[in-house]
Amino acid sequence: ALFLCGMVPGILLGLAVTVVIVLPFSPNQSSAFWLVDKYLETLSSYAYATLSTGNLMFLLGGNWVPNAQEAVFGLSYGQLGTALMILAFVFGIAVYLRGEGRARLFTAAVATMQLVFVLGSKMHERYVLLALLLLAYMETGDARLLISAILASAATAVNVGVVLAFEHLVAPNLWLGYVIGCVQMIAAALTVWACI
Repeated sequence: ALFLCGMVPGILLGLAVTVVIVLPFSPNQSSAFWLVDKYLETLSSYAYATLSTGNLMFLLGGNWVPNAQEAVFGLSYGQLGTALMILAFVFGIAVYLRGEGRARLFTAAVATMQLVFVLGSKMHERYVLLALLLLAYMETGDARLLISAILASAATAVNVGVVLAFEHLVAPNLWLGYVIGCVQMIAAALTVWACI
């Protein structure tokens, strides 16, 4: 109960900040739920396992492959990505709870975000916030998080650079996607190791 009491003000403050930011854009919208509709429309328009992102879906052959296509074990890329994202959130919550409050807040956030990026479907190369890795390192002093930050930052920089230079991570750069994917997986594994 004490845990939930501490969360309620944070949730309410987060909702208040969202309303303040969204309110100026709301007057001319056709629905009170226009923002939710916008997110759902955006998500449904993005129907690929991954687009030029070196992550697990790329390593499984999902670059520019429809999200509904079978990946492994009879699961589509979308189903596999959703299941793995749920596990990433569960892991992040466990890391947070293990820290007994805010003691591992950045570590929990970085673990969740990095795992969602590396394991989930519908990812772009720019959807990872690597600054959180540095905050988690500062929070814990764990060198594994620093190494993870360096590896993930380098892989993301190369990934974004290739996409900007060549428009997509496709032939003749396809081999680079596999290297980037492996580096991102190693970085995520270091983060998980630092969390357990």
